[in-house]
Amino acid sequence: MAGKAVLEWRTFNVWCKQIKKITKDLLNKEVIEKFKSENTSEIYSDDIGWLEDIVRCVNPKAAGSDLEGELTRRLMKYYSAVRAFHAGCPRNVSSYYEKGLLPLDPETLRSAVKSHFLGGDFPELSESDLDAVIEDTSLETRVGRIYFNLDERILIEQCGHYLLYGSEYATGIAAGLNRNRNDRTKDYKKSLKNLGKPTMFICDVPWNMISEGTKGELTRTFIAELFRHLKTPSYRPTMIDFGFSIRCCLPPAQIAGHYHPEGVRDPIG
Repeated sequence: MAGKAVLEWRTFNVWCKQIKKITKDLLNKEVIEKFKSENTSEIYSDDIGWLEDIVRCVNPKAAGSDLEGELTRRLMKYYSAVRAFHAGCPRNVSSYYEKGLLPLDPETLRSAVKSHFLGGDFPELSESDLDAVIEDTSLETRVGRIYFNLDERILIEQCGHYLLYGSEYATGIAAGLNRNRNDRTKDYKKSLKNLGKPTMFICDVPWNMISEGTKGELTRTFIAELFRHLKTPSYRPTMIDFGFSIRCCLPPAQIAGHYHPEGVRDPIG
């Protein structure tokens, strides 16, 4: 039902038919035939000018239209949310279903990091050691954000540190402790590993939480994959690294479920 479907990267056979249906008047038979006849060698997802040129050639009246904007509006009307994945290493998941996914709060995380490193297991560390590293550990791209990826395989196979060590900010602080102390006998990062359980959260992120830039990028990505399939019918999208963030809490109702992945690759070592 329109407005109830979720746009999910890995269900290509589903969204391929759906997007064809909701764009059939705009990306019609003539546009597709023109695309195939031109034997377009490059289909870019960062710029759909190649498609705009074809649409305008077939329909000169569309010369001044915003194709990307119109396609985005149609996706937003048909789909209620975009399915994406959030990786973590919580000790239990119950709070996520009570409070939702919360943006990074520096004070809360700093307090947790201090409790871990100053709790008695690391007598060589002082609070001043922690404060010095915390001061030097950047929060610029982390604070107030929640990160997702369209494809959980990326998080398992290439970015397993989120699943094994938890917060990237905490891992950065641990790495800073090693640098500052110049002590190769201890690896403070390792102490963070498996404090919780690797957990993949399946999330349906509503459009109104997604930035305008990311909405356009999502549209271009899905449309490009559709046309790659139209060019080569045997083509199917493979693993993609499409990360994005939101700047608000993702409510519990938008968490569709979770699982504990196995075989997570440790990129830290």
